[in-house]
Amino acid sequence: MSSDSLRQIKNTFIASVTLVSRSAIKGMLDVNEALSLSDLYIKKMELLQSGEEIAILQMNMVLDFTERVAKIKGNKDASSFLINLNKYIYSHISDAIKVEDICASLYISKSVLFDKLKKEIGKIVSEYVLSIKINESKGLLKYSNKSTSSISLYLGFSSQSHFNRTFKELTGLTPVEYRKKHIS
Repeated sequence: MSSDSLRQIKNTFIASVTLVSRSAIKGMLDVNEALSLSDLYIKKMELLQSGEEIAILQMNMVLDFTERVAKIKGNKDASSFLINLNKYIYSHISDAIKVEDICASLYISKSVLFDKLKKEIGKIVSEYVLSIKINESKGLLKYSNKSTSSISLYLGFSSQSHFNRTFKELTGLTPVEYRKKHIS
C-alpha cells in the first residue's frame, strides 16, 4: 500500500485490469488480445494525474472487455442493456445503489429493468449489484492492503457486518478468510 494516494489509486487500477483481463480470458477472449489490451490500459492510466480520470478510464476498460466477451459469446442483444447497467453500477460503486436511480439513469421503468435483468442474467437487481460489489471486493482483498472496513465503506455497504455477511453468503468465506486463502 502506497502512502501516495494517487499511486494507491493507480495500483488498485492495475489490480482491477488484471482481474478483468483474467475474467475476459475465462470468457474466451484470446489470451494475447487480453494481455495486450491490459498493457494498453495500464500505459494509458500511468499518464493520468487524477483519481477521477482514472475512474473514468477504469469504467471504460471494464466496458471494453465486457463488449469484447459479449461479441464472442454472441450476446449482442443483451450487451447494450448490460453495458449501460454495468456502467451505472461501476460509476456508483461507492454508493448505496437504488433501483429508482438506475431506472432514471437508463431511462427505463422498474418493470422493464426487472424483466430485462431477470431474462438476461437470471438475477434480481439487488443480487446483481451485490455480486458486482463482492467481485470488486475480491480484487481489493487480493491486491491491496485496505482493511475490510475500508473496503466495506468504499463499496457503499451500510455496515461492515452487512459486507461480511453478504461476502460470506456469496463466496462461502469471510473477507478475512478469503484474503488469507488468496494471499498465501
